[in-house]
Amino acid sequence: MNSILKQDLDNFENILEKTKQQGIDFLNDIENIPTSNTYTINPKTALNELGLGSIEALKEFNERLSPLMVSSPGPRYWGFVTGGSTPASIVGDWLASIYDQNTQAVKAQGGASALIEFETINLLLQLLDLPDTFLGGFVTGATMSNFTSLGVARQWFGKQFGKDFAKDGISETVNILTATPHSSSIKCLSLLGIGSQNYTTVKTIEGNREALDIADLEENIKKLEGKPFILISSAGTVNTADFDDFEAIAILKEKYNFWWHIDGAFGGFAAVSDKYNHLVKGWEGADSITIDCHKWLNVPYESAFFLIKKDHINLQVETFQNSNAPYLGNPLENFNYLNVLPENSRRLRALPAWFSLKAYGKEG
Repeated sequence: MNSILKQDLDNFENILEKTKQQGIDFLNDIENIPTSNTYTINPKTALNELGLGSIEALKEFNERLSPLMVSSPGPRYWGFVTGGSTPASIVGDWLASIYDQNTQAVKAQGGASALIEFETINLLLQLLDLPDTFLGGFVTGATMSNFTSLGVARQWFGKQFGKDFAKDGISETVNILTATPHSSSIKCLSLLGIGSQNYTTVKTIEGNREALDIADLEENIKKLEGKPFILISSAGTVNTADFDDFEAIAILKEKYNFWWHIDGAFGGFAAVSDKYNHLVKGWEGADSITIDCHKWLNVPYESAFFLIKKDHINLQVETFQNSNAPYLGNPLENFNYLNVLPENSRRLRALPAWFSLKAYGKEG
């Protein structure tokens, strides 16, 4: 064993204690730490042959790298739509690293940590007052949540023409309708091969707002002459915090054939507020929903989840099935997250959210 690594293992408790104290000092001083800086470093440093050890590496971090950090967890930072991390969520994040699970299966000799993810999604559905007709999973952020949802939507669209886009590629023009999509959704259209410019922009309601105009939406639907389409709607746009009219969209869904996706990364947690939950009324009718936990739920970054109706599970597996692992069995009978989302290797990302939900409950 590397002598420095053995030294670290022998001194691990002290290393963690120093790290803990540094974290506490940072958070206690958050009001005085700048929200931006001009400090820079030369990142082309030489790799040490033997290594410094964790304590010496921590010292170098404090001397060279720590000044790069800004007070993004604090209340004065407005660079992104972000929240600081609650004490409980930090506990969950630390433990996710310590246990270091590859969260995939609910029944496996290699661990069944996916059951924790199932439980966390169930808690979130209760918090958001959504039915358990949704299957959910954690990904890194809104981009990957939108990507997962729109990937299944793309597969659904192909099936309307009797085609399997996941296997054979896109062979039809995919019709997308949207009013003010977030840039992450546009990126997803590019990544999915649909094209970042290949969508129809629906007019927004009067008053220089960002919510889609329902009348214009229906006019655009009629222009498709019965062809299927994917609707990307918003639960809280970033610029003006506007919500599309989900009750009106639900009525249109009874008349027309389309996949309804809601990007609720920013505003989905309006469902928790007695004052604002009317804004998401009717959203349970959507086929898929994107929500970020590292915004209003105040957990560390890289915590978002997707919700996709369970009756689309066949399409989801067709889109993401890890077909090179026959030993895993039938993906519809042996649930494994690697068959329903992009990542094969995944940390126990649900744990920080689980800790916050359990620690602070609905009221918190």
